[in-house]
Amino acid sequence: MMNEPVAHERWWSEHKVYNGCAPAFKEFAKMVIDHGVQALYTPFAGTDATVLSMLSKCTGLPWYFFCHAQDLFTHMFDFTRVKLSTAAGIFCISEYNKKYILEQGRLALPDPRFTEARKSLPNKVHLRRVNHYQEPGMDDIRPWYEGFKYIYSAGRICEMKGYEHSLRAFKRVLNKFPDIHYIITGGGLPHDVAKIENLIKELEIEDRVHLKGHVTNTDVISHIKGAEFTLLTSIITDDGDKEGLPTFFVESMFQSTPVIGTDYSGIPDIIEHEVNGMLCDPKAQWDIGDAMIKLLKTKENKPDEWDSMCKAARKTAESKFDNNANIEILLSTIFNENV
Repeated sequence: MMNEPVAHERWWSEHKVYNGCAPAFKEFAKMVIDHGVQALYTPFAGTDATVLSMLSKCTGLPWYFFCHAQDLFTHMFDFTRVKLSTAAGIFCISEYNKKYILEQGRLALPDPRFTEARKSLPNKVHLRRVNHYQEPGMDDIRPWYEGFKYIYSAGRICEMKGYEHSLRAFKRVLNKFPDIHYIITGGGLPHDVAKIENLIKELEIEDRVHLKGHVTNTDVISHIKGAEFTLLTSIITDDGDKEGLPTFFVESMFQSTPVIGTDYSGIPDIIEHEVNGMLCDPKAQWDIGDAMIKLLKTKENKPDEWDSMCKAARKTAESKFDNNANIEILLSTIFNENV
């Protein structure tokens, strides 16, 4: 974290990659002004936000950034004081992220009530939910069919997604539901994928778990529609990486599919336990397994309760994650402040 008032100036000398580009950067700043740009915006809080803060300094234009997960919770969120004090607005995907930003402001800013932008930090932090996958004809996408019942996860293969814990829990689920399968889609680094493949072999569940690698967004929606339910059992890694609010859950709920997620970060913003899905303790394999078993039993034996959960999932998605409403929040915040 850099707290010195000269952070912008020092940034150039400390980042050699950009230091050599200074003339081109200044030329780009001139082009931005010449084209009548009114405000600057970046969808992530990491290096791109650092660069945008410099562009703002060169142009005098107000700038805004959005914060998700890795870009906020890890070392990527550098130059904290510069970003929090000079940004005209900050957009967060969850109440958890909003509280986190305000806490970072308390630690980084000498006086969080008063910043260089002449606006208190709490007054410039806005809640704008994640955008879900949306394209014409989504309702026409057919459910994925494999010839067997399955549960489904989608996301990059990495430690933070917690696949180790969902797989170990799934092993126990097979004792009560021996015919259920588990499909996982998403790419990853070779060593991360190999680790999960080896675990599947170790657990002797190769005939029930299917790693499909990267698939299209349309295929993700199709798999969601065909699944009994979806799940991500994410964790906090040693370097601080953790979920923000998984878009996968939003996509699932828009298809009226209940979800299982871990009770941390912004996930409780979307999952209401036993109403539209289930919350579990991170890394708690018995808790995760119990949640899987409960949803499978509910769907099998309590159709009215299951139908209510599916409707609640859809209602949550529609009420909290309407793309048009969220885009309006973004545009109105930026342009109403800069007309």
